[in-house]
Amino acid sequence: MPKHMFLLNKKIKIIKIDEKTLERYGEYTDWDRGVYADLVETLNVSADKRPAVIGFDVLFASERNAETDNRFAEVCGEYGNVVCGFNYVFTKKIVSDENGNLSVNNLYVSDTVTPYKALADNVTQGFVTALLNETDGIIREAFIYFEEDDGTKKQGFSTAIYEKYTEFCEKEPV
Repeated sequence: MPKHMFLLNKKIKIIKIDEKTLERYGEYTDWDRGVYADLVETLNVSADKRPAVIGFDVLFASERNAETDNRFAEVCGEYGNVVCGFNYVFTKKIVSDENGNLSVNNLYVSDTVTPYKALADNVTQGFVTALLNETDGIIREAFIYFEEDDGTKKQGFSTAIYEKYTEFCEKEPV
């Protein structure tokens, strides 16, 4: 597909950490959360420049530095337009139905890796939806939503971004 056929929406910012950035700043897992707080403030510099959504496809699972972790969480809460990823840890589990028939649940959630509490309380979350094929490591499946065993429906990262965008535009998601 020719490059010019892609539609870009300048109101949606997906934060990409590429090789050039890693070379300049080092491993992103070592960055102080103040870097992310500064980025959110910069992107929200004025009402006319403010994006509808800033998506961080990064797992902010643990606290590092209370001061800058809290600042990042507070800045995200102040603007209300940040979506962060979280991760399900899937394992296989043998389950039985109401008739006692056994089957394998390949998507049994054995753990959930979420943003640290202060951040989780101030952002919209969407789970990272890409599933690697076990044989060749290629992504061939992704979720829009995932229904947990208790019936709770959780939105995927891209779905969370889309819904945050439609909220900003005051439209109903389709």
